Amino acid sequence: FPPLATLYSVGAHGTLIAPQWVVTAGHTIFCMQPGDKIKIGYHWAEVEQRYAHAGYALDEENDIALLKLKQPMLAIKPAKLYQKSDEETQNIWFIGGGATGNGNVGQTVSYKENNGKLRKAQNTINGTSEREIFFTFNEGDEALPLEGVSGNADSGGPAYKLINDDYYLYGISSRNDSFFKEIGEYGVKEVYTRVSYHANWIDKVM
Repeated sequence: FPPLATLYSVGAHGTLIAPQWVVTAGHTIFCMQPGDKIKIGYHWAEVEQRYAHAGYALDEENDIALLKLKQPMLAIKPAKLYQKSDEETQNIWFIGGGATGNGNVGQTVSYKENNGKLRKAQNTINGTSEREIFFTFNEGDEALPLEGVSGNADSGGPAYKLINDDYYLYGISSRNDSFFKEIGEYGVKEVYTRVSYHANWIDKVM
């Protein structure tokens, strides 16, 4: 996923969606400052400014933010925003360098122990609300061949699909919503910020 951005200072990710703009989760940017460096692909970039959604509250909807880069990133083709409202039942990929483990027990390797190694997995969007998309870590016959969910420090990372040689961003990793499950355990429910709903906000800020 070439437009993947890594926010090393907070242990999170984002996606390049225009030469001078990265989208990420709102909860990832409050420790970031202008002048911080992020990495997009193999290239470093400097943050000029940050913009969190005014309607975001911790562990709630509108978990989205934009980072404006000081200089345009011209070496990497940005991802496109998925703007249709037919996400439910679609299979998506997601990627991150956070904690990892297995569905039987959840996380077994911390973010620091993983040391930034990227992994990707797939899942099926099994529900949507106006502002969010949802999927569940299934096992057995209900699971895709590379079924998975996000781990700690995967926040802000993309849920995406490759369509006709273009990467489309469907969602932004926000949180899990299962009180009785460990992170990364079978049955855990993932919540991603819905890009199609927030596309107008993104355009307005940009």
